[in-house]
Amino acid sequence: MKLKKSYIIPIAIFLFALILRIALISKGPYHGDTIALIIQAEKTLETLQLQKQSALGFPLTVILAAVFIFLSKMLSLGTTALAVNTVSVLFSSLAVLVFYYLCLEVFHHFHGLKNLKATQVHQHLTAVIGAVLFTITPIFLGISVYGKSHAPCLFFMLLGIFQLLRFQRNGRKKAFFVSALCFGLMGATRIIDLVLMAIPVTFLFIAQYPVFDRRETDTPRLRWPLITKKLFLWWTTIGLTTAVFYLPYFFQEKVGNFTADLLPYIQHALLNNFLGLFSHKLFVTFDYLVQNFTYAGLILSFGALLCLCKKNWKISVFLLLWIIVPVLYYGNLHMTVTSRYFVLILPAFILPMAYAFADFHNKNRVLKSMAFILFFGISITTFLRVYPLLKVRHAYADVPEFAQWYARITEPEALLIHGDGSAFFKYYADRDLAWRPLSSDKIEQKELERFKEQTDALIKGGTPVYITSVGLFAYNCEGSFSSFVFNHYELTYAGRHYYEDWHGGAMADRRLRLKLYKLDIKNEKS
Repeated sequence: MKLKKSYIIPIAIFLFALILRIALISKGPYHGDTIALIIQAEKTLETLQLQKQSALGFPLTVILAAVFIFLSKMLSLGTTALAVNTVSVLFSSLAVLVFYYLCLEVFHHFHGLKNLKATQVHQHLTAVIGAVLFTITPIFLGISVYGKSHAPCLFFMLLGIFQLLRFQRNGRKKAFFVSALCFGLMGATRIIDLVLMAIPVTFLFIAQYPVFDRRETDTPRLRWPLITKKLFLWWTTIGLTTAVFYLPYFFQEKVGNFTADLLPYIQHALLNNFLGLFSHKLFVTFDYLVQNFTYAGLILSFGALLCLCKKNWKISVFLLLWIIVPVLYYGNLHMTVTSRYFVLILPAFILPMAYAFADFHNKNRVLKSMAFILFFGISITTFLRVYPLLKVRHAYADVPEFAQWYARITEPEALLIHGDGSAFFKYYADRDLAWRPLSSDKIEQKELERFKEQTDALIKGGTPVYITSVGLFAYNCEGSFSSFVFNHYELTYAGRHYYEDWHGGAMADRRLRLKLYKLDIKNEKS
């Protein structure tokens, strides 16, 4: 009977997370990466050859999407978009469940194996509060309802950390290898996040090893060779697990495409895109964290983390590294820095925050009441920050519906100048986009002349060319593109329809009535 009771709370937490996400699941592929994932997953099913979502592959993400699409079609359960979005719904809910158990395990490392009733109450209260905060935190909830690699990646990472801590506490080989397997699966879903977490988890492995048995490591002479051996075995298992999923890219048709695309991507998108350890973009990151936790929540989290250093400085430093390393990379990218990148670090903030809230349970009635009010205030404030947006995306699929509307009102042979999002128009409207120069810097004159030459040729050849207000004003540093278009073309208004720009992330409200214009060559006087 006691065993059954012990599962009531975690099952309730999982069901709460799952039902909330099902109620808010996006109607369509909200993000550009989601429609790319749908296309690649469908192609994987058609060809039985593993496709890559991006230059980095993300093979397990594509496999999961393909499996869910296959099950959806077999059982007639809805659209492919809903099937792929369900991957995130399920794995984010499972991540909440794992986080509950991770809170319990971290508590063990802070307090040892005391069986005092008060300590047990504090332990379980910490886990419940942590799971609730994690469930409704805006950045996490935002990526939980549309198909992306983040939710499966987060699930495997949390499970890997949980199993690593269990191994360090009891020395079971099963936990050791399950931990390595989970981190390997994390790499197969989103390898860049595994690379960023390499420093924090390696520190955790070395600093906490071995908690369970000191007999083999009484002296440094015996300790370090053993740690090195175990660490090498652990990372080898991780690397081999990830490699298994990447092998198909090297042994199926068009093998050269993967390596040919990968190296330039690493150079341009990962290295050249990095602004250095400290840049103005860090202020954007801080703003996202404030929106996600509020100032009070951030202060409470860091304050609790400092206090926990007295109980176990190694775990505390691990949590700090878990925050710092991803922030210093994702927070300093030249490209658009969106909130989804920072879902990786949310558990490291929530763990000490939950501990602090639970600790107030043992205080006097005034402090307990203040803690409850603060917890309730942070929870409601942050949840309402994202709930209205997710509710709209649950009811409307703006970008696919815009593409379908565009196909209805324009000629079948028409081409559209829009910018990003060509996959939406190809998939939902069977239409191609016309080329335009895209750059976050001022567009060079030779690129503008190339655009004019190609567009003029299309119009003179009888192909209707349209442009959206996004296509006109996005990637438009100093007005270089829009002013060029206005100088050389007549724009005839053709209508407008709802559209949503996904680049700002799930917490950003960028829904608008997007205007559509038809282009004609302007009569230029000599």
